[in-house]
Amino acid sequence: MAAWVTVVTGSMCALMIWVSYRAGGQDRFTLFDDAMISMTYGRTWAEGGGLVWYPGAPTVEGYTNPLWTAMMAGFHAVGLSAGSAAFAVMVTSMVLVIGCALLAMSITAEIAGDHGWAALAAGVMTGVFAPLVFWSLRGMEV
Repeated sequence: MAAWVTVVTGSMCALMIWVSYRAGGQDRFTLFDDAMISMTYGRTWAEGGGLVWYPGAPTVEGYTNPLWTAMMAGFHAVGLSAGSAAFAVMVTSMVLVIGCALLAMSITAEIAGDHGWAALAAGVMTGVFAPLVFWSLRGMEV
C-alpha cells in the first residue's frame, strides 16, 4: 500500500513541478511570492550579508518561517542558483507531501484496523489533496 501512495503522490507532485516556463532556452522554476521573500532573505544570509532583505538593508524580520528560510539559505550556500534553489525547495516539498500521505495512511491503518482500503484511501486522498500539493510545491511551509 505504501508503494501505491508513494507512486500516486509522487506522480501528482512531479506533474505539478513540471509546470514551469521557458525563458532564454531554459526551464525556470519559481515559488509563490511570499516564499520568494523567504528565499531572498536566505540568499542574502548565505552570501554573508546577514538575515536581511538585501545586503546593507535594515534588520527587519520580513519572514515568518525561520527554519524554512534557513533551509533555503542552505540551498544557496551550496551554490545553487535562484531557479535551482526553487527547484530544490519543490523537490523537498514533494518528499514532505509524500511523508504526510504515508503518515495519514499509517494513522488510518492504526485506527481502522483490518480495513486496509481505508488506510490506502486516506494516504491517496492526502497525497492528491490539491491545496496541500499546490501550496507545498509553490514553496509555502504548509
